[in-house]
Amino acid sequence: MHMVESEAELSQLGSATKLLIEPAFLQHMFELGRGAADRWIAASFEQIGVRSSINVPERFL
Repeated sequence: MHMVESEAELSQLGSATKLLIEPAFLQHMFELGRGAADRWIAASFEQIGVRSSINVPERFL
């Protein structure tokens, strides 16, 4: 199991942003996601198909 996240960037956004649909904001969110995915791939690519890159019980339980 793997998890791509961008907690540092998303934690800076207020709850009101969940309702924003402006193209500029959506583009910003897309770019945050793309950056997070690029960082994750660079750090975890060799784990794909081999082992999990996240400890689920530690993270969520």
